[in-house]
Amino acid sequence: MALVIEQHKIERVALIDDDPEVRASYRFHVEDMNLSAEEIDRPLGDIDAFISKMEAFHTGVICDYHLKSTKYSAFDGDIVVSHLYKRQFPVILCSRFDGVTASVRGLRRYIPYIVRAEDLSQQTVKEAFELCVGEFSGKFTPERKPYKTVVRIESAKSLTEQEIVFSIVIPAWEPKIGIDVSVKSAENPLFKRLLSKVAQGNIERVSAQVNLGAENLDDLFISDWTE
Repeated sequence: MALVIEQHKIERVALIDDDPEVRASYRFHVEDMNLSAEEIDRPLGDIDAFISKMEAFHTGVICDYHLKSTKYSAFDGDIVVSHLYKRQFPVILCSRFDGVTASVRGLRRYIPYIVRAEDLSQQTVKEAFELCVGEFSGKFTPERKPYKTVVRIESAKSLTEQEIVFSIVIPAWEPKIGIDVSVKSAENPLFKRLLSKVAQGNIERVSAQVNLGAENLDDLFISDWTE
């Protein structure tokens, strides 16, 4: 049996988690929907090759966020989910920890649904896949619709040479709230220029895609930064 949402037929769902017990808990909900479930119990390997395998053999994915703590994966689940979403592949990001929304804010535009592992159910799986497919065809909820707007970058602190936390303000969303967003050099073409300017004490302004209808900070995303 398949879950059919618009042009997408979801039949085979891959379950990605480095903890076998958690993978098994995902399987329970998927099989109750009469869908096929496969637990990915081997190391994920190269990200591009792994994404290609997912597309070739599956039609949906449920993925945990924390994957890098073991030899299971060299990358976390936000990378898996955002890569697949960009290829219009229905995905769900799960987490057992608080604070994950702040950690993935830089990719949140491409992670439409985050659910705690203990809250996963037939209903949340269906809702998440429906949300993904709707966005693939341009149907955004008011809370998720992206708008091009000005972002003001006021300071920065280094995590690594390739990742910086910028402290920003989004005047069109909430001019009185400062927001920390983690930005990776590989994912942001403005990274080096902005870091250089902010390190000199400058306040920089750029454009970005932001869901201005977000009702709280947990749901806010900032993506596609441009001059």
